[in-house]
Amino acid sequence: MNNRNKNTKKLFLKLIKIFLLYFFVVTTIATQYLAYKVKYNKVLGGIRIIKTNHKIYFPLAYPFWEKQYGISNPKIFKYINNYYYGSFFIFLIVVMFILKKKNEVTVHGTARWATQKEMKKMDLYQPTGVVLGLDPNGKIMHDNSDKHVFMEAPSRGGKGINTVNPTAYDWIDSVVFNDIKGELWEKTSGYRKNVLGQKVFMFCPVDDEGISCQYNPLDGIAIGTLFETEDISVVTQTLIDTEGKGESDHWISSAMNLLNGVIMHIKYAIPGASLVDVANFIMPSDISFVDVIADILGVPREDEADETGVAVRAGDSDEDIDTDEKGEMIYPSKGYAAFDHLKYFEDKELFKKIYNYKGSKTDIECKLHPTVAKEFMSFLSTPDKERGSILSTAQQKLKIFLDPLIAKHIRKSDFTIKQLMDEKCSLYLVTPPRSISRTKPLLRLIFTQIVYGLTDRMKFNMKAKKDKSFFEKIKEIFNKYGKKAKNFFYTTSSKGKNSLLLLIDEFASLEKLGIIEQAMNYIAGYRIKCLLIAQSLKQFRKIYGKDNNILDNCSIQIHLTPNDEDTPKMISDMFDTYTEKIVTHSSKGFELMPTRTTSYVPRKLMTAGEVRTLPYEEILVMMTGQNPIRGKKLFYYLDKRYMNKELPPPETSDFNEELNNKQLPKEWIIIEKEKQENMEETILKLTELMNNTDKNNYEDLAIKRTNYFVKNFVLKDTKKNNRNKHNIFEEGVDEIKNIVKELEENEFDELYS
Repeated sequence: MNNRNKNTKKLFLKLIKIFLLYFFVVTTIATQYLAYKVKYNKVLGGIRIIKTNHKIYFPLAYPFWEKQYGISNPKIFKYINNYYYGSFFIFLIVVMFILKKKNEVTVHGTARWATQKEMKKMDLYQPTGVVLGLDPNGKIMHDNSDKHVFMEAPSRGGKGINTVNPTAYDWIDSVVFNDIKGELWEKTSGYRKNVLGQKVFMFCPVDDEGISCQYNPLDGIAIGTLFETEDISVVTQTLIDTEGKGESDHWISSAMNLLNGVIMHIKYAIPGASLVDVANFIMPSDISFVDVIADILGVPREDEADETGVAVRAGDSDEDIDTDEKGEMIYPSKGYAAFDHLKYFEDKELFKKIYNYKGSKTDIECKLHPTVAKEFMSFLSTPDKERGSILSTAQQKLKIFLDPLIAKHIRKSDFTIKQLMDEKCSLYLVTPPRSISRTKPLLRLIFTQIVYGLTDRMKFNMKAKKDKSFFEKIKEIFNKYGKKAKNFFYTTSSKGKNSLLLLIDEFASLEKLGIIEQAMNYIAGYRIKCLLIAQSLKQFRKIYGKDNNILDNCSIQIHLTPNDEDTPKMISDMFDTYTEKIVTHSSKGFELMPTRTTSYVPRKLMTAGEVRTLPYEEILVMMTGQNPIRGKKLFYYLDKRYMNKELPPPETSDFNEELNNKQLPKEWIIIEKEKQENMEETILKLTELMNNTDKNNYEDLAIKRTNYFVKNFVLKDTKKNNRNKHNIFEEGVDEIKNIVKELEENEFDELYS
């Protein structure tokens, strides 16, 4: 009540000021006009304007003149008074209207649509950014802030023509598109490549036309560092826990733990490993998975009663195996039979430094990765029935990576996650509708790795500012105007630094992405902006729940006409109420004057029914802390501003042939494990046969030796993460290089692929 009195007092003071100003202006005009009509009579006095016949008078003289000379010239004063006092009457009516408007009953709320002035204050008239649609006057609304945007649009509701496609043209920084049908690639990649000058990557894991680039999600795992466990956990959680159940689901959490160990083993065992290697490892075809991990741990297999098999597989002969006084088996490789995960690392103390690992009975040298040892041993000690369910859960989630078409696209990487922020890039994640279920795990993983990989610890410059010299100040001025000149000729980001937009269409179809939901609180601080699109609020809340962190952090929401039963009510509930005045008339019998009753009731700005029948051409835009906007839909293909932007797409995605060379400075020669022991012996035998044969058989033996070499030696580039300070090397490379040199020098030897 006190606030209302204060506001009323302020209004009256404001009206008094306006009245005084109005009185001054009107009286001045009346004064000058009267003097003009009486031809600047000397009786009135006044000051003559130089070189003219006109005079100026005291502004408020008219009321005094009327009192003094009104009787002598009533006709002129009557004429002027009609306008003079009439204007005050009009002013009084306006004031009464304002007071009446101000005193309207607002007990139930004052909700209303945003005005043009308010939309301008919202900073929605930027030249670039996320396209929200058109305002009521037909102007394009762009959001170029750090606010996240959520869009609710049913199928065929116009999300593409209003927001998605125009944003692909008007967002000038890096962007990642969830391009379900490849339509955005076809229509916008040419513009983003040729006009915006960006690298455009199209990743379609089921592409069979050679257009798609490749991406290996395991390339971002920084093995040999303190980050490796966290990096792997992100992968396993995204692949296994698709519903966000976490530790509350025993099978899910157990499968995640197992997969943590598997990926850790594969990354150390196979340079350049991919999820194809992980899937093949966890689903072996010629041996049980339990026996595979038993061999890695250096313990007896499931059907073995003692360690004889362990000794034999480690290279010991039957003659080497014996028993000690306590009856325990002893053999040369005892304590050394576990897998050597440090084979390719110079630092043989790595696990001791990172994990404070002290080894075990089967791993005296501490070369078995402690995470692998822990997870695999935990799995082996689990009862058979439970073990089978855990393994089945993990295998089911990894089956898609055995698809040869998908496997082909995830063996190496043509782009890195860090590159998306360091350079202006456009990444199109294309999936044909028929393959959505097959590729869903991979797309989920990519989006999760983007958020995780680009939200490292922030660094702040807390150094005290130093006084700049005269020359430094001059240089700063030149740089400032140089940037202005550059911005005049070229389209650049208004924010200065590159930012990344995650435009995720059909967001709900990716199932629950727990890491992204958690990250919505802070990713804006890393210059990552989200535009999330769902078919309905009902669909979205079904996956993320009514109280979710995503909608809470989307300060801007766009709603198109919904076509389900629940969404209209959900949208209506977001609107505030205003006070509606209802006047009813009633009469009894033959009363000439009916009774008039006035009541005030609350009313939503839009009811559920009005939302449901929202015209196709209109949109609703809501921004936190602002009045909602009832705008118009942008039909971009009819708008002249977009008509010439649709350029032919590139024939293929951009590729990065130098990426592996930059990341992998050393060439690796990897020997197949099962043939490592006898390979050198076989080559030496073939060489001896070549030296002891005639010329007719020499060439055949040379080709045979070459083919054997090519078949059993695979040249690969291995990846070195920028956080990995450990040099990786292959033991025995020098000896193998000598054989290669010998093959190259022999005139009959030619390498056959």
